[in-house]
Amino acid sequence: MNKTKPYLLLLAGAVPAIFCLTEFAHRLHLYRKFGSRPFLNHVADGYFGWMYAIAGAALVAFAVGLALAIRRKAVGLAIAYVGAAALTIGCAVALYLAHDRGILVTYSEFIQRLGS
Repeated sequence: MNKTKPYLLLLAGAVPAIFCLTEFAHRLHLYRKFGSRPFLNHVADGYFGWMYAIAGAALVAFAVGLALAIRRKAVGLAIAYVGAAALTIGCAVALYLAHDRGILVTYSEFIQRLGS
């Protein structure tokens, strides 16, 4: 059996997961660069939906890979899938918390805040 085949789902999930992580890191960098003021760092209105969907796609790949790793009794590979899924979930939770605390808001929320 091909030795790289079990890692294909890990790679397929890593691409969107890394995108989410780097995008979140970029947004935090902008938040700090512009004075760490709430409700100033804004994104498109559909941003959060897209980011959660991208993270969800990564999680689906990780879940399928984990199931296959467990079926093959590949403990190291299963640990890799669980770790990757945990990082992706952590990124989604951090994104939610950043939105909840006003660190990252949608453009509509930014405009509403300016009006009040």
